[in-house]
Amino acid sequence: MAERIHRLTFSGPKVGQLARADFVDVPILLSVTGGTVAADAVATPTFARSTTVPPAVALEQLETAQLIVSYAWAATADGSFQLYDTTAAVVRGSSTAKTGGETSEWEAFAVTGLVAGNTLVIRANITTAGATGETVRLDRAILRLIKAAYSVGHSVSDAEIFQINSPVAGLIHSIQFYCSGIAATASSRVKKNGVAITAAITPVAGTPSVISPIDPFLGSGDALTIHVTTDGTGSFTDLTITIVVKEQESIATI
Repeated sequence: MAERIHRLTFSGPKVGQLARADFVDVPILLSVTGGTVAADAVATPTFARSTTVPPAVALEQLETAQLIVSYAWAATADGSFQLYDTTAAVVRGSSTAKTGGETSEWEAFAVTGLVAGNTLVIRANITTAGATGETVRLDRAILRLIKAAYSVGHSVSDAEIFQINSPVAGLIHSIQFYCSGIAATASSRVKKNGVAITAAITPVAGTPSVISPIDPFLGSGDALTIHVTTDGTGSFTDLTITIVVKEQESIATI
């Protein structure tokens, strides 16, 4: 019977490129009357009921984070607001310095180094004491998690981006990897039924890389999957993978 050649092709115009930015707001403290801490002594008092513990899923694909506060600062005390990680004993973010009398309904400051499962609290860092009886009032606090949504995210390991069940049985003659652009560190591989049939390939932009599979035998219905690995800024442009299959059955086009 005549030998037939089939080409199974995956083409992704942007793999690892930023598609859009999303954010999640996590309410930490919402109060009609506000929570207060003393500001008449140098100390770092914690606001009651300001505890939050971010889960791992909340920090996936995290780009940046902010703490947004609504407050009335003490009349004469100096200091700042802090998001404090009690688990690691580390300050994760600090507001601008206050020198007495400041108020805001919406002030945001950067937060970094968040760790899933660690306990966070909000506290006032009083560096110069105010008059006896002075307090800092916190009416609202929101932890804003700004996340990047990717067709395939940066910093992924062996992420599956495409699957097809082969419509034919035969031998895989060759696999071609191609991209028109590559940034930082990025690689791709092909698997059959979950087992790699190529090493991790990093093609040179604009130059096809043609390789022979580790296991060339392909059964009808076998799952062929494309996987990518990228670092924090890694990406492909126009990643195209073509699998050339020799078979002796009817022609199938993908």
